Amino acid sequence: MKLSRAVGVAAAASLIWGQGSHAATGISVVSLHADKKVSAHGILPVTATAANPGTSAGRPAKLAFLLSKDKRLGKDLLLASGGVPKLDPGRLATVARDAKLPSRAKPGRWNLLACVGKACKAKAVQVTPPRPNVRANVVSTPASVELGKPLKVPLKARNLGGARSKAAKIRLYLSLDKKRSAGDVALPGTTKAPKLAARASRKLTAKKTVPTSAPPGAYHVLACTGKAPATCASSAGVLAAVLPAQLDAPANPVGAPTSVADSTRFLWEGASAVQRGVDPNAMKTLQACVLRGRVLDSAGKAIPAVRVSILDQPKLGYTTTRADGRFDMVVNGGGQLTLVFLRAGYLPLQRQVDAPADDYLVLDDAVLLPADSAVSWIGAGADHWQVHRGSPVEDTDGKRRATLLFPPGFHAKITPPGGSAVQLPALSMRATEYTRGPQGEQAMPGDLPAQSGYTYAVAYTADEELDAGADQIVLDKPVYAYTENFVGFKIGAHVPTGTYEDDEGRWSALENGLVLQILSINGGVAAIDADGDGTADSDAALAALGITKGERETLATIYPAGAPLWRVPLTHTTGPTGRRTAPSRRTEEIPRTATPAARCAARPARGLASSGRRSAKTSPSEARPTASTTTRAASRATRPRARSASP
Repeated sequence: MKLSRAVGVAAAASLIWGQGSHAATGISVVSLHADKKVSAHGILPVTATAANPGTSAGRPAKLAFLLSKDKRLGKDLLLASGGVPKLDPGRLATVARDAKLPSRAKPGRWNLLACVGKACKAKAVQVTPPRPNVRANVVSTPASVELGKPLKVPLKARNLGGARSKAAKIRLYLSLDKKRSAGDVALPGTTKAPKLAARASRKLTAKKTVPTSAPPGAYHVLACTGKAPATCASSAGVLAAVLPAQLDAPANPVGAPTSVADSTRFLWEGASAVQRGVDPNAMKTLQACVLRGRVLDSAGKAIPAVRVSILDQPKLGYTTTRADGRFDMVVNGGGQLTLVFLRAGYLPLQRQVDAPADDYLVLDDAVLLPADSAVSWIGAGADHWQVHRGSPVEDTDGKRRATLLFPPGFHAKITPPGGSAVQLPALSMRATEYTRGPQGEQAMPGDLPAQSGYTYAVAYTADEELDAGADQIVLDKPVYAYTENFVGFKIGAHVPTGTYEDDEGRWSALENGLVLQILSINGGVAAIDADGDGTADSDAALAALGITKGERETLATIYPAGAPLWRVPLTHTTGPTGRRTAPSRRTEEIPRTATPAARCAARPARGLASSGRRSAKTSPSEARPTASTTTRAASRATRPRARSASP
């Protein structure tokens, strides 16, 4: 599948306003979003995303939005334009404009074009006779609100039409997925938008109360206008609808002995229960255990509205963290359980606990991380190597930067829930390291096996998985994850690698990676030592390891001579309920310092992860772990915590 260089554009055509072309700027338009219908003399909000699919930095460019009758660039109607900055290979830039239709845009069928030079993306639009078109946008939302408390939402009412509008009603909803559906929470009442002239707008404030019956959670606020099916716009941010930080437990009868089950039944039983969806028959009175914990971000701030459940035990329902990030959940004790932490915008996390029967257990804090902000557009079927680089990380363990290399001609396939596998034209890749800073261990996607040392974990994810709700994206060729050898492993050593399988709550082994070093760069090609003998390996020796000349040329553009690196092959990414990565099961091969891992496969954590636990910086030559080092490190996240004395 070749990347599209131009969509519906005649080769000989030229733009009367333009100065560049795809070849000159290195920029392509990869997506275009706009309404299907627009009123004559009205406003058409348009958004286009430009990317650099090449191998070198692109030049600054101009992106133009035009109306065309025939998709052929010529004397078309220029609606709006915006600048695209200089983009490194794979990087994206978004241009959004309110395009005002000129009087020459007569009612009828048109083609909306978003173009950089002669590289365009097209979308059919229908221009209607002049009519009003009232829309409402959510300007901002507070971070959180308690159920039953007042909520103020700043709005902007706009008449996008070409004729004066009547007063309109704006309805607000809380939505989990930015789309209007029957399961959304309606906020009572309506907000009135006044009469508006064509293309006019007005700022408003909607004053609402969040119903106490609303399930606690992380929501987008929808502002909807018009009759069913209403036209809705979603807030950019997320509103956490939460329970009060302080729970009011009912008083126990004076002098009456009570069990843990009886004194905490209010947590899951009744209209005001904080633990929802519980099957009463699933609760075992003599085994009741109350788990208490807190969820924080990497800065130590509480994260409200995190959904907490038990893996493979749906009858125990779920709870959510309150305004202070804390939660209480009743489970059946007497064995090991796996807690699942989920919230939109954050990577998933799991923790195993040994829950005692008829008791309370206070857990260590859990830390959730948002996906990395750096994103790269990786085109399937390209004729050259492509690179994604995550944000640089530096802490007391050293400097590193998660990097992915995609070979020429690779293709990616995704299977949406209940659907058939389809090819993806491109991937929007991210790489998020878990193991950064002092809270890295608390942010790990899952508890490591006792024989593994804390070293490194990263989630490689594609935005397309989240959009489709798929488990993972399968690649027809391996891609290669590179990371600086920041813990000093021996050149030529294996990098034990594994993946965390969220659906099973465990780590499983994957193909080992390799520690190598770039000795020099000659003629734009990296000379590599992959066996630790201090000399550059031959082309044949490197080819036997799957390292091609093209990969070495790409490495030469990223790393300097002398750089020691980990190289790990990957064959898939992780989806909304998927996996991450971990160590080899062969204990004798796991260095005392850890098991770096990097692999794309996950369910909740959409991405790939490599992992191990980081302790002392020793070399893989010290292969046999000691219980005092690896077991102690790995147990910190799994050992029973201090019990509280009372509910």
